[in-house]
Amino acid sequence: MEQTFTRSEKWRQFLVIFTPVVISQLMLFSMALIDTMMSGHYSNEALAGTAIGNSLWGPFNASLSGLLMAVTPIISQLIGRGEGHDIKRTVSNGLYIAVGLAVLLLALNFFICAFDFERNGT
Repeated sequence: MEQTFTRSEKWRQFLVIFTPVVISQLMLFSMALIDTMMSGHYSNEALAGTAIGNSLWGPFNASLSGLLMAVTPIISQLIGRGEGHDIKRTVSNGLYIAVGLAVLLLALNFFICAFDFERNGT
């Protein structure tokens, strides 16, 4: 980050940070909108399932993304303190957390699908 002094420099820096966040949020909401539109044409049950799925996925996505986004400021702090040798350990730990969370979510999805498969008999 660069130090800013004028209002136009502050706005420019704000927009540099703000733009990717807005684009990613719009893409996530667009995905939910398209899913809802497609499932609404199929059946009421599919529409209800899509609504529940989107409502459940939102908090999970926000919390898990927040955990992984914590790595960036930690690395910035390490660079600022001149402790560059700890960056490798921090990135490795972030990757371990990401892989662990991915395995946990895949296992949860597998068991939910297996339970639904067993219950419906299909």
